[in-house]
Amino acid sequence: MHCANFSVPNLTSGLRCLYFHWGAAQQKSNLPKLMNIDLSLVQRELDRLVVTEVLRDILGRIEDFRFLFVATAKGKKIREPLCGHRLSELPGKGPDSQMWAAYKAICERNTPLRVSLPYVGDIPGIKKTEELFLPLSSDGESLDLIINGVILKGSGTTSRSGGTN
Repeated sequence: MHCANFSVPNLTSGLRCLYFHWGAAQQKSNLPKLMNIDLSLVQRELDRLVVTEVLRDILGRIEDFRFLFVATAKGKKIREPLCGHRLSELPGKGPDSQMWAAYKAICERNTPLRVSLPYVGDIPGIKKTEELFLPLSSDGESLDLIINGVILKGSGTTSRSGGTN
């Protein structure tokens, strides 16, 4: 599920930090440039921080999404590295998946999206994710990158961001 209408104060603190950092970078151009975002600063309160490249065909249609950067919180490692891989190469994450739909929606709307997805991974007790997808640009004008902050949620546990899942 993804939603373009969300309340920033209701985001977990890690996602709020990412949102405000992105917003400050946006003031320098139409779309924030990746180079204006301090990845080491915004990843501190997140379980995952992902930067994805939007791959388009010659006519500008979305072909795929390639992971350029993936940072994980200590103790929450990804079994296999994702950097360099395309979303369509990952089982269950291709064009018919909820994750693909979220990436496609941000490209179509060009605005931040709050996303909640069922968790598919190898960390015990995690049931879903709370994510924030934010559009980025190499040139400040066209969306060709996406930054995604992720909070992993379990049942009845406290998340890294201080809230209860």
